[in-house]
Amino acid sequence: MKALVHKVFQIYEARSMEQQRQLVRELYDEGATYENNVALLPTRDAIQQRFALLPLSTKSVSVEYENPVVLGATTSGPEVLDNLATKGELQIEVKSKQRYVFDRAHSIWRMILLPQGDLEMPVLTRLTLNRDGSKILYHRDIWVHNSTWWGPLQRCWGVVEKAAASQAVKSEAAKH
Repeated sequence: MKALVHKVFQIYEARSMEQQRQLVRELYDEGATYENNVALLPTRDAIQQRFALLPLSTKSVSVEYENPVVLGATTSGPEVLDNLATKGELQIEVKSKQRYVFDRAHSIWRMILLPQGDLEMPVLTRLTLNRDGSKILYHRDIWVHNSTWWGPLQRCWGVVEKAAASQAVKSEAAKH
């Protein structure tokens, strides 16, 4: 489980979209879902596109995380063992501190989003895995709210995603 969690956080830190793409394909089921406080992404391709925004909108991302905790079957009550035996889905929970550093090229985003500087936030990550633990079915990042950054981030998230996605399309088109 530690190796899987380490690879998940490598996706956040990767500066190469190709490395991100390879890790997402390796770790996530094709029908996987990603969710955070402001977005719900219903497919592996959408997840990959979301992570591709990080190198375009940040100078660096670093993640410090605690050891993962295996929570067991994804349901509770007497049917837990049945669920584990038939569906095999397990949940892992990981507490982390994620730091997003912005560079001068993205200073307008920095001014709008975080006039005080870079972003450091505590995150609780929950991963639901398939029966053999080889693929992620559901990934949820729960951002612990902090009024210093939550309000501006929530207001501007859509603008940033659209601008970065537009830049990603231009970058991909330029390669071909």
